[in-house]
Amino acid sequence: MNMMSILARNLQRFRELRGLTLSGLAHSCGVAKSTLSQLEYGHGNPTIETIWAIANALAVPFGALVSDAADGSGGSNAELSGDGATVRFIERSTGSPEIEIYTLDIEPGHLKSSAAHSPGVVEKVVLINGEMLVGDAVHPILLRGGESHTFEADVAHVYGAGRAPAKAMVFIEYPRENPGKDAGNAVLNWPKSENDWDGVRSVAVAGRGKWRDGEVDDIS
Repeated sequence: MNMMSILARNLQRFRELRGLTLSGLAHSCGVAKSTLSQLEYGHGNPTIETIWAIANALAVPFGALVSDAADGSGGSNAELSGDGATVRFIERSTGSPEIEIYTLDIEPGHLKSSAAHSPGVVEKVVLINGEMLVGDAVHPILLRGGESHTFEADVAHVYGAGRAPAKAMVFIEYPRENPGKDAGNAVLNWPKSENDWDGVRSVAVAGRGKWRDGEVDDIS
């Protein structure tokens, strides 16, 4: 089974487990409903950032969306490229804590920015070759081959290569409580259209909504 078929199956399964419609998931993760629909049909060419945004909204590890194993563990051939970076998912353990392993290749002079992951997620980056700026987007650390850096990844963070290509192993540790069991609250923008309201109703029914700009008295 190819990666898009795996992603399509897992995306639909986790969305339905969360009790979300496509509109509700779109409202939670900031990815267009049309894009999510295409992905569930096994079409499209999603970026790394798109899949991370969906995983964060569903409160599941990245690997749970791209792994062919029923529990999201084991290895995978999932590889995503874009904006000078290539990420390859290697494997995911389902022990306590859960740990995912990736390789990350960055082209010379490129900077990959990553949005904050779920609360409690920690990353360890071990640089194989080259030089790489890694960590908190405000105070990244410069690594050279053989060096490593561990940081809290529930804030915006970066990976940037210098004048030569850089390659690293990335270990992502999820909190000891299984992040796939209970989705966290979705922080929602106040709806501005009827389509937005469809998404809000879905998130509210799933019991996951909280508001940036006010409160809803009646969403029925």
